[in-house]
Amino acid sequence: MFKPVRLLLTLVCLTGFSALAATSAHAQTPAVAPVPTLPSGVCGTVTSYAAATASAAGSLVLATTPPNTASSQTYAIAPGSTVTGDTGLTAGASVCFVPGAANSSNQISGGTVLPPTSTTLTVCGLTAAYTAGTVLSVGGTTFTLQSDAAVTGGTPTAGQTQQFTLTLSPLGRVTAMTVAAGNCAANTITGTVTNIVSSTQTTQGSYMVGAATYYISPGSTIVFSQVLAAHILPNRIPRIYQNWVR
Repeated sequence: MFKPVRLLLTLVCLTGFSALAATSAHAQTPAVAPVPTLPSGVCGTVTSYAAATASAAGSLVLATTPPNTASSQTYAIAPGSTVTGDTGLTAGASVCFVPGAANSSNQISGGTVLPPTSTTLTVCGLTAAYTAGTVLSVGGTTFTLQSDAAVTGGTPTAGQTQQFTLTLSPLGRVTAMTVAAGNCAANTITGTVTNIVSSTQTTQGSYMVGAATYYISPGSTIVFSQVLAAHILPNRIPRIYQNWVR
C-alpha cells in the first residue's frame, strides 16, 4: 500500500534539526556532539583459541593488525566465562574481539567476537570540527578516527557544509573518508543503522553502527524504515509515510 514497503530495510536515513536551527543551519557552527561510545577491542588473525570450562581458564591469541601497536595480543579467559561468537575463533580466521572486564588475576570475563566487516555511512551537514587521525564532527555527530585514517577528495573544513563517505571498522572507528561539497538542506546520515533511540527536546538519542553507539542531538527528528517505525515514533508514522510517498 505504501511505497516505503519497497525500500531497502537496512537503509536508514536520520535527519536531525532543531526548531531554532532550522532557519540558521548554515549560519551557525553547531556544538560538537558527544564522542561516540566505542568498544575497546582489537582486530586481527586468530593464532589459537581454547574455550574456558567451568573449572579451567581458556585462552585466545590474536596476531593484531594496524593501527594496533602490539603485533599480538593474548587473553586469559576466566573459568566459567563465555565468549559470544566463539565459533568464529578458528586458527587463521580474521576477527575483531571485544574482551570482557578483567579480574584480579588479569583473566577476562569472556568477550564478544565481531566479524571484520567494514560499514559505510554517508554523512552530510555542517562540519564543526576536524583533527586528522583523531576526530570529525559533522551534522551534529562526532566520529572517532583511526590514527591512520585515509582522507581523499577534499579537506574537512569547519564552518562548511560538506558530505563525507565514511568507512568504519567493526569497532566503530573511521578508517577512511572521502570528502565532497555538501548539498543538503538538513543534517543527514545514511547507511546501515540499528538500535535507534529517539531523542526528545531535552535528551539526546542514539543509534548503533556495528558495535559503536553514536548520538543524536536533543530535538532531532528521525526518519527511518517502516520496519522500525512502530517501535520508535509511532505518532509520526503518517507524516513519515507522506514524506516518502511524495
